[in-house]
Amino acid sequence: MSLLYGSGLRLMEAVRLRVKDIDLDYQCIRIWNSKGGKHRTVTLPQSQLSSLKQQIETVDQYLQHDIIHRDWAGVWMPHRLLDKYPSQSRSLAWQYLSLQQN
Repeated sequence: MSLLYGSGLRLMEAVRLRVKDIDLDYQCIRIWNSKGGKHRTVTLPQSQLSSLKQQIETVDQYLQHDIIHRDWAGVWMPHRLLDKYPSQSRSLAWQYLSLQQN
């Protein structure tokens, strides 16, 4: 919840966040197809950096478990990207961040 307030994210923007949208080096979040179909970049609060790194590690652990123990097709990819890049649906960058409540 603090990420929503700290960055000014809308609820659906937070739900659609993927690991690739978080830029820890520049401390920003890239939002794609937001309200009105526009893209924007918002700042990442300094206080959220450690919790986001931990969440990315958690997502990576779930991904590795799913790849090893399940016959899993991967996450939904927009448009025809799955046809163009078939292995990307199982890469860490395209996984949903699935934020935890604070």
